[in-house]
Amino acid sequence: MATKQEILSKLAASHEQRISKVLFDLEEDIIAQLQRATDGVPLTTQLAIQLRPNLKTLIEQNYLKEGTKIISEYDEVVKSFMDFTRTVPDNLVSPKFKTLTKPDLVLINQLKQLSFSGFEDVANRFLDTIATEIYSSAVTGKPFAQVVENIRASVNGVYRRSNEAAVNRLVSIVEENRYSDDPIAKKKYLDARKILHSKYASDIRGENMRKYASQIAHDSIMQFDGQFTKYKGQEAGINTYKYTGTNITTTRQFCRANLNEIKSEEEWRDVFTGNWRGKSGSDPFVNRGGYRCRHSLIPYDPAWDADEEVKKEINKVKDKTNITKSSYKKPIKKENINVVSAGIIQTELAKRIVKNANDKKYPRFDDGEGYPIRFYNSLGKDGEVSLFGLNDKAASYVASVMDEIDELCDALKIPKIRGIAMTNDAIAMMGDGILYLNPKYFNDFIGTTTKRVSNYKLGTYKITSRRKVLGQDVPHNAFEYFEDELDKIRNTIYHELGHHVSQYLNANLENYKKLGMKYYMTYRNGYKRVRGKIYSTRYMLKETEEWNAENFSLYHMNRKDLVDPKWIKYYEEQIK
Repeated sequence: MATKQEILSKLAASHEQRISKVLFDLEEDIIAQLQRATDGVPLTTQLAIQLRPNLKTLIEQNYLKEGTKIISEYDEVVKSFMDFTRTVPDNLVSPKFKTLTKPDLVLINQLKQLSFSGFEDVANRFLDTIATEIYSSAVTGKPFAQVVENIRASVNGVYRRSNEAAVNRLVSIVEENRYSDDPIAKKKYLDARKILHSKYASDIRGENMRKYASQIAHDSIMQFDGQFTKYKGQEAGINTYKYTGTNITTTRQFCRANLNEIKSEEEWRDVFTGNWRGKSGSDPFVNRGGYRCRHSLIPYDPAWDADEEVKKEINKVKDKTNITKSSYKKPIKKENINVVSAGIIQTELAKRIVKNANDKKYPRFDDGEGYPIRFYNSLGKDGEVSLFGLNDKAASYVASVMDEIDELCDALKIPKIRGIAMTNDAIAMMGDGILYLNPKYFNDFIGTTTKRVSNYKLGTYKITSRRKVLGQDVPHNAFEYFEDELDKIRNTIYHELGHHVSQYLNANLENYKKLGMKYYMTYRNGYKRVRGKIYSTRYMLKETEEWNAENFSLYHMNRKDLVDPKWIKYYEEQIK
C-alpha cells in the first residue's frame, strides 16, 4: 500500500523533475529568441529593452505554465490525507476530521494561490536577472558567446547546456539518477555532480533559476500539505502530531531523531527552536526539517495506537492493495472484489496507466508545429489518473473492470487506456485513449438494480429511408440490460472501449500505413456497407459510432443475442 507520505514524496520528486526539464527548454528558447533578435544586428541597449516582454512571455509559457499544472495536482495531497483519515474509527475522532467542508475547499484554493505566488516570485526575480544581463552586455559590448554562456548559467547554473560533450553527458547522468533512492543511482548522481561543480563550474558566479525553481517545486507541495493537515487537525480538536516519512542517506539528524515521534503542538514548537544544518523558517508545520525535507507532521492521537479497531482498519487496508485480476472471458463477480479506498485505488491504477501511456503501439504524429501527438490533440492527462469524486465501492469496481479491459486490449493487440479523468458532461466518454467517467452516475450505479434483462425486443433502423422503428420496451442504454451494479459499470466502460478501438483504427490511415499497421480497413468504412441496422438500445440511433460501441459492449459481455448479426460478422472478420 502506498502511504500518504509515499504519495507526497513521489509527487514532490516528480514536480521537481518536471521543473528541471522545463528549465532546459526555457534556456534553449531564450537563446533562440536572442539569436533571432541579433541576427546580423549588434546587441544594443534599445534592443535589450525591447527583448524584455518576449523574455517574460517565454518564462510564462514554460515555467509558469508548468507551475500551474503542478499546483492543480495538489488535490492528490488532499485525497491521500482524507484516505488516511478513513483508517480512524468514527468514534475516535470528530466528523470534521473525516469530511471536506466548503470552508476547507476555500482554504485549499487559498493555499494553492499562495503556492503559485512562490513560483511567480522566482519567475519575476530571474526575469530581472536575465534582462539585466542582456542590458549590461549591450552597454559593455560583451562578446555574444559570453552573453549566451552567462544567460545559460543564470537559468540552469552548472547544469546549463554546453558545447562540451563531457559536460552534457554528466548533466544527463545527474538528471537520470538524482530522483532515485537506489544507492547505486545515488552514487552516480553524486559523482557526476561533484565533477560538474569542481571541474566545470569554477567560473560560475551568483545564483541560478534552477536552484530556486526546483526547490520551490519540492517545498511548495510539502508546505501545502503541512498547512492543510495542521488546519484539519486543529479543526477536529487534535493537538498532537506525528513526524512521518522515510530516511535516506542525506536525511538530516533532526529528522532521524524525530521520525515517528508523537508530540503536542507546543512540544514541536519547542523542539523547533534548535539549530541544525539546512533549517529553514521557524514553523515546524510548514518548514519541517528544512529545505527539500521529505518529512511531514500529521495530526495523530496517541490513543489511536492503543485501539484495536484502528489496527484492524489499517491492516485491512494493507491487505486489500492487490486488486484481483480477472479475464474478460470470465469477468470477476462483485462479491470477489475487495473494496479499497479510492485513494489507494488511484495510486495502484496510476502505475499501470503510466506504463500504458508509453505503449509504442500508440502512433506519434506531428501536429505541423513540430510537436509529436498521439491520435489527435490530447484531450486529457496522458499517463495520469483522477478518481476524485468516486466513492470507494465505485472506484474498486472500476479498477477491477480495468483489469479486464487491459486483457481485452492485449487480445485485440491495441494500446491500452492511457489516462482516466472525471467529467460532468456525460455518463462516460472516451477521447484519444483517455477514459472520462462521471462520478455521479458511477456512484448512483451502486445499490441500484434494473430488472429488465429479458423483457426487451430488438428494433430495426432502415438507413435508406431514415425511418426509426422502435422495438417494444427497447431501453435507452445497454447497461439497462443488466441487474448487477458491477455489470452496469462494466458495460459502460466496455462501451467506451468500443470508441477507443474505433478511434485507434480511424486515427490516421496514411500514417498507419507508414507504420506498417495491419488494420487498414476502418470501422467507419465498414459501417457504410451496413443496411437495415438492428438495434437493441435507443442510444444506438444517435450516430454510427454509438451503434458500434453499444454492440461492442454487449458482444464482450456475452449478450450476443442483443447484437446485430451484421456487426458480429464484420467485427469478427476484423479481429481474426
